[in-house]
Amino acid sequence: MFSSEFKVKVAIESIKEDKTIGEIASEYNISTTNVRNWKAQFLENSLMAFNKESDAKEHKKEIEALEEKLSEAHKMVGIVTMERDWLEKKLVSSVSYNDRKKLVKVEQNITIKRQCELMKVSRSSLYYKKVERSDEAKLKEKIVEVKSGEKGEFLGCRMVAYAVREQYGIKISKNRVLKIMREEGLSTLYQRRKVRTTIADRLHKKYPYKLKGLKIEKPNQVWSGDITYIPAGKGYLYLATIVDWYSRAVLGWKISNTMD
Repeated sequence: MFSSEFKVKVAIESIKEDKTIGEIASEYNISTTNVRNWKAQFLENSLMAFNKESDAKEHKKEIEALEEKLSEAHKMVGIVTMERDWLEKKLVSSVSYNDRKKLVKVEQNITIKRQCELMKVSRSSLYYKKVERSDEAKLKEKIVEVKSGEKGEFLGCRMVAYAVREQYGIKISKNRVLKIMREEGLSTLYQRRKVRTTIADRLHKKYPYKLKGLKIEKPNQVWSGDITYIPAGKGYLYLATIVDWYSRAVLGWKISNTMD
């Protein structure tokens, strides 16, 4: 890039006409086009040097007029801002949220987002549609039908939601299904963890434990019998044993395909 001082120097050299444009371009290592353009610009703007005062006065009047308009615009902006704030306070305090939401409409001049900001309402609330009671009743009816169907008592909220979506085409979440199931008193049957493996029958006779505190000091003093099962193919085999408590020797055993 060439500085303004350099351009003026080259333009003056060309105006003197002591050298040709080609010689000037060669001397300053620039193109002849640059020399011609800078000469033309210099001559075009040279008239302003003799009309400086008149031009300055003319521009000064324009600047003063623009400053006056700008000052008036600032005053108008301040007044409009004050009136808007006052109107928003009155609007929020005197008009309900639902009524303000009804005032928001699709218009070309003001966007929905800006209207919501002015009305102090949430934009997401405009698109929310409350489920009608009739639809709620139908939804409960479909959930009850699924729970009343085959193996419905074993279905949890997740599977019920999936069944409602697949069978009836109704979009519903598992949390919504769980809420309705609780309201309708619907529960799910599932296998519960047993804390104890042996549950005593209250009606069965209870025999005393005779080995409590007994010292086992020799073989054949105490024998015990037990039974267990062994997985085999499509079923189970049952193994019964008799064990000597002192030597831990298996005195007898037998395998059967029945518990008897």
